[in-house]
Order: sequence, then C-alpha cells, then structure tokens
Amino acid sequence: MEGALALLIGSFGLAGIGMILLALYFSVPTYSIDYCGQKKSYKGARNRYRSGKKVRLTYHLIATDTQYRFWLDGKELKYDYSENDGFLLHFIMPPHDTRLECHTKNISAIE
Repeated sequence: MEGALALLIGSFGLAGIGMILLALYFSVPTYSIDYCGQKKSYKGARNRYRSGKKVRLTYHLIATDTQYRFWLDGKELKYDYSENDGFLLHFIMPPHDTRLECHTKNISAIE
C-alpha cells in the first residue's frame, strides 16, 4: 500500500491526488426529492442527495389533534418523535429521484 501511495504522490503530487479525489466525489450521481410542496416543513431538507446516503429530516410543523403518516415512493416510512423537534425521519436515499409525502388526518372529535 505504501508503495502505491508513493507512486501516486510521485506521479501526480498531493494537489493532483486531491483533484482526482474531488473529481471522483463529484462524479457520483445525485438524485432529487420531491417534497410535494412542503420542503419548508422539513428541517435539513436539501434538493439532492447521493444514492445510499443516510437522509435525516425533521418534520416540525405539527398541529394538535392531527395524525401524521409519511410515505417515500409509495411505501410508508417509520419515524421517531421528539417533543422538542417533531417527527424524525430516517431513510437511505434510493438510486433514483424520489417523492416524500406527508399525509395528515384530523382526529379531533367533532360534537
């Protein structure tokens, strides 16, 4: 390993190796998330993620007497709840553009 590293440094220099690593990093494709018009409701939301990246989002616009369910590409997501932060969503970014939906239902008793 040391010989290969010395050969790379000798051939390209440290700056050259850095450029190669940056090129490799930025050549990995990214995919978009469609938040269904609710991107501002998710803390930490970005437009694009790399496939395989652990995505962590917090849904913070919470109303009382409302049931929340989250869906990613038609499959229901499990989530955690934090009283201080809101709903904590975790998923691995798939290797394609995806859609994140929040379905709500008012569960208050109407008299």
